[in-house]
Amino acid sequence: MPVLRRLGVNKIFKLADMPPKADVPRLAYLLPPTHSSVEIITKHCGVDEENDIQRTRLIIFVPQETEDMRYLLESRGLYGQHICTASLSLSWIPIDSDLITLNLPVLFADYYLHGDYTWPQFMGLELGELLEVACDSELAPMGCRVHAFGEAAEAVVSGVRLYCIRSGLVQGVVSKKSEKSRSRKSTDRLSDLSSQSSACSSSIDAPLASASQLRPPPLVVIFSRNLDYVTPMLVPMTFEALIHEIIGIDLGMVELSDSACSDKSMRKQLLNGEMLQYYKAVRDIHISCVFKKLEEWGTKLQDTRSGLEFEMATRLPTNNFDCNASPTSSITSHTSNTSLSDLKYFGAQVAPLMAKRRELSFLLIVLEQIMDRLTRRERVEDVRAAQTLLLRSGSGGTLAMTSGKVPSESNGGVSPSGDTKSATPAAGGACGTLADETTSMPIRLAVEWLSTYHGDRLLDGLRLSALASVTHDGLGEEVYNLVHRAVLHAAGQAAFPLLFALRCLRVLAPVKSEEVSEPTNLSNRNLSTAVARLGISSRRKSQYRWVIVASTNLGMVSFADPLLAVAGYQSEILKSARRPLAPLAQPLPLLSANQPVVVVFPGGCTYGEVAALRFAAARRRWQLLIVTSCLITSRELLQQAGQAVVMKPNTGQ
Repeated sequence: MPVLRRLGVNKIFKLADMPPKADVPRLAYLLPPTHSSVEIITKHCGVDEENDIQRTRLIIFVPQETEDMRYLLESRGLYGQHICTASLSLSWIPIDSDLITLNLPVLFADYYLHGDYTWPQFMGLELGELLEVACDSELAPMGCRVHAFGEAAEAVVSGVRLYCIRSGLVQGVVSKKSEKSRSRKSTDRLSDLSSQSSACSSSIDAPLASASQLRPPPLVVIFSRNLDYVTPMLVPMTFEALIHEIIGIDLGMVELSDSACSDKSMRKQLLNGEMLQYYKAVRDIHISCVFKKLEEWGTKLQDTRSGLEFEMATRLPTNNFDCNASPTSSITSHTSNTSLSDLKYFGAQVAPLMAKRRELSFLLIVLEQIMDRLTRRERVEDVRAAQTLLLRSGSGGTLAMTSGKVPSESNGGVSPSGDTKSATPAAGGACGTLADETTSMPIRLAVEWLSTYHGDRLLDGLRLSALASVTHDGLGEEVYNLVHRAVLHAAGQAAFPLLFALRCLRVLAPVKSEEVSEPTNLSNRNLSTAVARLGISSRRKSQYRWVIVASTNLGMVSFADPLLAVAGYQSEILKSARRPLAPLAQPLPLLSANQPVVVVFPGGCTYGEVAALRFAAARRRWQLLIVTSCLITSRELLQQAGQAVVMKPNTGQ
């Protein structure tokens, strides 16, 4: 590492309970800012003091030094003299024009097992600086519209808020005397900013308003890795759908250029799930045009062949090859010369005819391969239909209803179970039975992918099966056994740990009500908090909501003032700061084209997710920026998930 070379490090030791030998006068520790790290340093100092060994120690906290670490060192008398501290300088590394990373270690996944907030908060600080520097908008990062999915995402948001406070973007109330005046000034400033961001209201400061219209604040979407334990099995089937249906619904309007659309009334088109069948129609029209072209070529070839045969039959005389004719006759000589010229003429006609026939045969073979690829292997229309059926069945038959908690219905005022607790209903009713029937179209397609094509479609079959399991809170017993056997038959026994991890995470699992464990048992398994909060432990609607209307129920961070969204001005904070006149929340205007969108992965992302986001951005004409802590593979994600499942708690049961 460059930091070690700058420090002149010659040897690297693995961290142990005992310090190195006495011949090393200077030591540099590269440790996370945790209590256990201070305990190790204390133990090493105690051993050196007993043996009368004096060393100079440099403690480098990764990613940064915190106040509590310095307090612990000072309280134990270790800070100062021969011990000093520092922080590891980490910065953004550009990988592509739309992809940057911090290149943090994969050990960041320990957050989901042990709840360490050091890394997410550090990434939030770096993200706040990135939004302020990289985004060409006066409202960033204060005016960014933030969607946070998962606990780590919320921790990153808190880090961005902390950056806004440290950088002076948020002015705190210092003296009680000036509270009222500052409150009035800040309220007036908020009103001015909200009037500038509103498309309908007039701006007080014309230059700033025009600048904010030209440079809108980015839409920030933060995905936690704990939720993305599921997406490796669903990408790109549901990841792009999540972006489209939940977040990108306001950005679905696409404006076509003049060269692409001659009709001005059709310049703007709304991209939504109801237009997916257009892809099949366009594809079918294209293939039909190719087929018609080849059919025309074949018809012309047949006509040329028939004409050539007719011409040969009419031109060749019957008495040209009479064996009894006299060889000295001039008529016979003239007839022979005519026949030879006719043969040369027909030979010249047959050569391009045979070449055209070979070309047509080759094109017909290519067309057959394309049709086989599209209809038998790709099955685009079947995939779309299977996704739609699963999502509609898992959401109670509809995708356009939001979810909410309502009191559970009872007959005569008395519930069958004897209690009147509120329940979370499905978005349209109970789950369907597509995941319980082996004859349903999605299950048949998944089993076909798992059991045919020599395992080439194994991952696609797993994704479709996982989608059915997640949306229906488990597969039927017969369906799960069928999928389980097909995976083991295609991949061998090496896939058993993967199936076990997916089953424990309830990503691909059967429905067994008698084996459902209580929340306490789930916590004893030491799963990550977010995975346990998925709550797929009873036969009810899945926590994945597929809505068409824009709502704030899927992790969108609700702020009292969107212009100060990242700064954390929620309603209770406004009341404590004596700012009751703060403006109400109003959504910032989003552009139909060239809308800046920043997608953040605190726990790292895969190249599959990057490809899915790029596809979504190209379809919606976004200015996309993907920010990740590191780039990981799907295998690493599944290994982390399996480790979270099989890892036993320190305090045994």
